[in-house]
Amino acid sequence: MKHHVILWLAGGLCLTAVTQAAAPAYRAAVLADSPIVYYEFDETNGTTAANSGSTGAANDGTIGTDGGAVTINQASFAGGGTSYDFGGGHVLAAALPSSLTEWSIEAWVNWDPAKTSASNLFGNDQGGWNDDVLFGIGAEGGTMGVPDSSIGLIQQGSPGTTRDFVESPMTDSEWHHVVVTASTTNSELILYVDGVEVAKNEIPNNGLTINGGENGDPDTIGTPFISVGAARSVVDGGYRSFDGLIDEFAIYGTVLDADAILIHYTAGVSAPLINITNIDFDSGSDTVSITWTSEPGRTYGLFYSQDLIDWGADIEDSIPSQGDTTVFEFPNPVPEATRIFFRVEPAE
Repeated sequence: MKHHVILWLAGGLCLTAVTQAAAPAYRAAVLADSPIVYYEFDETNGTTAANSGSTGAANDGTIGTDGGAVTINQASFAGGGTSYDFGGGHVLAAALPSSLTEWSIEAWVNWDPAKTSASNLFGNDQGGWNDDVLFGIGAEGGTMGVPDSSIGLIQQGSPGTTRDFVESPMTDSEWHHVVVTASTTNSELILYVDGVEVAKNEIPNNGLTINGGENGDPDTIGTPFISVGAARSVVDGGYRSFDGLIDEFAIYGTVLDADAILIHYTAGVSAPLINITNIDFDSGSDTVSITWTSEPGRTYGLFYSQDLIDWGADIEDSIPSQGDTTVFEFPNPVPEATRIFFRVEPAE
């Protein structure tokens, strides 16, 4: 863990602060595995979700609100930047460059228990049997292989009458890292939650292809698309929109292995950097006030040292976040000292 230290000298203040990039460790882990599509969802304005994957702007997404709201610039998981809050709307983009028989889909999600089924974080469902994929909570209404309150993925083959699926229960109202990998070669559809394999389908009926490509491509069926936050591109009876937060959505043209998935998850749960932005000392009351960037919902500890070696003394080990910025005032812990070092870190 990196420490974030302020030095207070008797004659003045010297502030050492760290500038934080959004989700640097997690972003690096994802990009190292060459995603085709990667929406970081770090936008603070506008209606475009930038694609950081290999296809670039060709797969930028457009926020659509015909089905409801999409609120950007929301709090995210520990290693995230910001997320999108989906309340009926979705992010729509052009199809994958081609259909894939070996692939992975990954995201961080925090689903709202107000909707326990037909809540899809991703889909390319055109209706019928088109090598369509639906990925979400109770993905296809909770009755087609993925039960209510479970995360799962359904693949509808072409031609086909039988759905292939993989699913597992997953708690609501907290962040989870979810990944599904599909291999036609190995006949495996695998679901991972929070870095751990939780379900596997080794006897799929279909070829596990995900539909993509341009019209006129012999491997393309109909008019495929990418929809994040809903199962379909248009608001109709099969739209099945997501209710909750989504961040760091990615599609790969390869099968991520268990080691890579664990690396991604571990990078995501690592504590973000903290920027100490201000320190004030009131000599009249002999009190100190420290301000730092914080994450909603987290708790922080404030420690001090006189030699930068012994950090065993805490001023307070459970300071609730006040939102994006937290301010804490306290009595000078060592009034006779000529210098004191302060450190802020997330509480375990």
